[in-house]
Amino acid sequence: KQWDSRWKDYPYGSSTIQHCGCGVTSMAMVIATFCDPSVTPPAMADMSMKNGGYVWGKGSSMPNVVAAASKKYKISYKQITIGDVEKYIKNKKALIIWGCRTGYFSSSSAGHVMLIRGVTDSGDLLIADPNRTENNTKKFTKDFIDGEAKYYIAVWKK
Repeated sequence: KQWDSRWKDYPYGSSTIQHCGCGVTSMAMVIATFCDPSVTPPAMADMSMKNGGYVWGKGSSMPNVVAAASKKYKISYKQITIGDVEKYIKNKKALIIWGCRTGYFSSSSAGHVMLIRGVTDSGDLLIADPNRTENNTKKFTKDFIDGEAKYYIAVWKK
């Protein structure tokens, strides 16, 4: 959770992890799952700041954050479409970093970053939302997610 008391007040760019750290919190979830369970959002925030992953006033540039994490933690990644999500989750055991625009998940013009963590037997998507934990128990249709999305980046362990 980006609002976890251990790091919510940690500086990130022009604010804190609580207010603009959804991207680095999502990246920390990926790295903790695939590579190092001790990685936290502050570690990802520091890496992001050192590698051009933060855009002032807007938050994380996830392509830059993922590229920096890939070099450091030896993970693979690829920008994909909604049609590829299920294939990458099932075949590569990937997690999907996805950014959404203003809408159901975000009232901010900068949007919000989360993970797609699974696909149900009926084809619905399961997410990991670093801001609103109630979304982590819901199922979302691909069409709904795609209507909210700006991009998808599949990330998996090499």
